[in-house]
Amino acid sequence: MAVSPDGTLAAFTVREPESEGVSIRLWNIRQNEEVASLSGHADTVVSLRFSPDGALIVSHGMDDALQIWGVP
Repeated sequence: MAVSPDGTLAAFTVREPESEGVSIRLWNIRQNEEVASLSGHADTVVSLRFSPDGALIVSHGMDDALQIWGVP
């Protein structure tokens, strides 16, 4: 799990049983609602971080994929 620098968003991973992949969910902490679901990892995510300005999320998985996501 990672929290954005301004404390408004939480990012966490969820294993998707239908696709057997892993998605990253973005949750607005203040409004208590999901903002986005990001798909792209085939296996467990081992590292998840927001950039210092909160505009990007970087994730690295056991599938050796490194993903850079724009925060919506």
